[in-house]
Amino acid sequence: MLKRAASHELIPVVVLCLFAAWAFLARPSLPRETDAELHVLRTAELAYALRAGDLYPRWAADFYYGYGYPIYNYYAPLTYYLANVFTLATPTAAVFGVKAVFVLGYLLGGVGTYQMVRRTHEVPAGLLAAACYLFAPYVFLINPHMRGVLAEFFALGIGPFAFWLTARHIDDPSRGSLIAAALATTALILAHNLLALVTFGLLAGYVAWRLAVMRDGRPVISGLPLVFGLLLSAFFWLNVALEGDAVQLGNLIGPGHFDFRNHFLSAGELFAPSLPLDLGALNPAFRFNLGVAQWVLAAIGAAAAIRLRRLESGYFALAGTVLIALMLPLSLPIWEGLPFLAFIQFPWRLLGPTAFCLAILAAGALDWLPKENAWLRAAPLALPLLRALPGFVPPGWGDFGPTDRLAMLNFELNGLALGTTSTGDFVPAGVDVVPGPQPTMIAAYEQGGPVDRVNRATLPPGATVDLLGQRTISHRYRVTSSEDFTLRLYLFDFAGWRASIDGQPVPIETASPEGWITVPVPAGSHEVRVWLGTTPARTLTTLISVAGAAGLAFAAWRLPASARSERAAPGNRAQAAAVLGGTMLLMAISGAAGWFQVRSTGVVAEPAEVDTRAYLEGGLDLIGYAIGQQTVRPGESLPVTLYWKAREPVPANYQVFVHLTTSADTTWAQSDKLNPGDYPTTRWPLDRYLRDPHAVAIPTGTPPGTYQLRIGLWLRDSGRRNLVLAEDGTILGDTVLLAMPVTVEPARGPVDVPVPAIRVDSEIQPGIRLVGANLTPGTSFDAPLGQLAVDLVWLSNRGDLPAYGTWLRLVAPDGTVVAQAHRSTDEKQYPTPLWTDGEVVREVMGLWIGEDVTPGTYRLEVALSEDTPSAWHPVTLIERSLP
Repeated sequence: MLKRAASHELIPVVVLCLFAAWAFLARPSLPRETDAELHVLRTAELAYALRAGDLYPRWAADFYYGYGYPIYNYYAPLTYYLANVFTLATPTAAVFGVKAVFVLGYLLGGVGTYQMVRRTHEVPAGLLAAACYLFAPYVFLINPHMRGVLAEFFALGIGPFAFWLTARHIDDPSRGSLIAAALATTALILAHNLLALVTFGLLAGYVAWRLAVMRDGRPVISGLPLVFGLLLSAFFWLNVALEGDAVQLGNLIGPGHFDFRNHFLSAGELFAPSLPLDLGALNPAFRFNLGVAQWVLAAIGAAAAIRLRRLESGYFALAGTVLIALMLPLSLPIWEGLPFLAFIQFPWRLLGPTAFCLAILAAGALDWLPKENAWLRAAPLALPLLRALPGFVPPGWGDFGPTDRLAMLNFELNGLALGTTSTGDFVPAGVDVVPGPQPTMIAAYEQGGPVDRVNRATLPPGATVDLLGQRTISHRYRVTSSEDFTLRLYLFDFAGWRASIDGQPVPIETASPEGWITVPVPAGSHEVRVWLGTTPARTLTTLISVAGAAGLAFAAWRLPASARSERAAPGNRAQAAAVLGGTMLLMAISGAAGWFQVRSTGVVAEPAEVDTRAYLEGGLDLIGYAIGQQTVRPGESLPVTLYWKAREPVPANYQVFVHLTTSADTTWAQSDKLNPGDYPTTRWPLDRYLRDPHAVAIPTGTPPGTYQLRIGLWLRDSGRRNLVLAEDGTILGDTVLLAMPVTVEPARGPVDVPVPAIRVDSEIQPGIRLVGANLTPGTSFDAPLGQLAVDLVWLSNRGDLPAYGTWLRLVAPDGTVVAQAHRSTDEKQYPTPLWTDGEVVREVMGLWIGEDVTPGTYRLEVALSEDTPSAWHPVTLIERSLP
């Protein structure tokens, strides 16, 4: 009877979970505009391996143009296996499998949070916690829909479940509680590398808190689920640690987008309400926030915990506070002091675990309300759901398309990502230069047969190589040649690849710089086999996991077969279910009616600060823009958001730039992107606009004054910019000049002297040193003609300087001046008489290199003078070549 009642209790929770997952259940297919596309392709690739009999391949044979990629050896694989369970390892059904795992994540997260709270609270409190967690902005919207990160989202689902099962095991240890908690911890570790690290740390802290602060549980038995979770998953995580040097893991923490320093949140954003999503956008704006209902209810619940001395809630208050602090800029010294934190990449990733902590605390908010008033205690359940209305309807999506091997190749050929990762995180260490795609392999994928990975152009005359068999991690060839030669394969070498000739092992050599496998083959007819085998690290870690399974079985056998199932009284369930049901109905109606969300139409982007209509060659229009601030200082970034829309199908993938300029050919700062809005232009729909945010970094030394922003598109392959057109087709230029000026103000206080690419450190005039220069395109100039941009960095050592003009020239070995530029003091953005002692000043100039400048080595020289210079100073050498 009690078990039946407990199972009936879960019905409202399960309904709430499915309601949170409504978009995945109600809509067909999945979006291609988010990382969900990457996870679908990984699922399909694993399905091919499973169908070939490779149960744990560690290797994605069709990634990186077919050269292979050891992604399953390093990226947590659980979600891809679960997706293939749902599809019976059918590659063409990968979309369905991924959707099922998303839905499962909602179910696990909601039920786990509810059960964690029900140990100590009534049903309404458990439902409130589940609602707060499921509808937290990061859990409900940002992670599954705006980012589409399947693995991380599933970790957010399994995390609360692991907490509940661990807490239950500490409450009443038994065979079942130990096995369940250990398996949940194992699943957490196998779900997502980075979030598992954070959540496991929170779990360990929770166990320690129960033992040390609450004086609850038995020390050894309480920690067993964590120990066995680590042992059972050692075949994965420990192997990653031992084989980390076999790939280029350092790419994960490079500068730029994946540098944690660029992703701290302000307190204002964290505690702000969610933005209404513009459903007329392909990638609408959103906030990385906690959710107003979540943090308000958590604060009320924390106060109740203090009043009632709920020690368990104290842990979640402490953990939540620490997590929030780690997302703020004030935590920078901690991130820099603990190097492993850099692998988290985005401090805002901690929003997920924080949401769980806040949800547990929020349950305590009901402690302030009288128990005899059931409707009053049920009313707060509506708050987290209603606060989710601005993002309740996520952006729509169309048909995903095919998920076969050719689709994977086309994904990479379109420039989206190689290996379904952004930074080449798991490229084998022997790959110094990533090679481009091979026409023979592209043809094989297009034909749909076995992929020919033999570099046939390097075979000796008369030699033949026939494919005898091929699987994900195994290739057999019949090789016939009249002479010894080296068989070269379009296959990345990696730890564990082996080769044999007629059954006898032979060494593999790595071809540089591509990192391909080569095998020395003697004259004659031979069977050559190349396969991915085990390594000492893989063998060791697998044995540890097997030993862990045996240890878990033994430890469970030593525990009681069952334990007491003690829970708080259920309380008034009917009213809580009624409030949830009514609120969900209201949300469904409002979502269908679009009451709380925006939908831009036509050529208008509602969030744009300024509406415009600039026609660009290639079928793209700039329809608006917003500049976050019109005043900026050196060392800061200027936020600029562009709004684009395709007026017709776009024929190529264009690149975008935002230049801070004083003239069309003088650029002081810029932001460049491979894809506007981080989405290839050939895939833009015609019915929605695309938001393209930029952060234009203002370098140290940029002189104060008024600047203009110029926008443009270009094609990387040719270097050609897209023309800007009038409505009648008249050519207006190749950049769009924005109407809003930008003011650069002087830097605050002393600044560090920057280190330019070319160091000079020479006194050019009394009180003025040339620190160095940055050149664009660099010290090699191979274009037929064009401008060499020279960004000079000066350091003033005193004030009250004369009015100097600046001269640049390019000098041939025989002393002939082949190019020269001059800027008088009146033409300068920041004349020398305004310079102050200790001030760093940039000066951007350009030299025109014509076709008459013949190949050779030239000397770049600079001069400062009040009139015609008599003394020139060398800057660097320029290598001139012609294509």
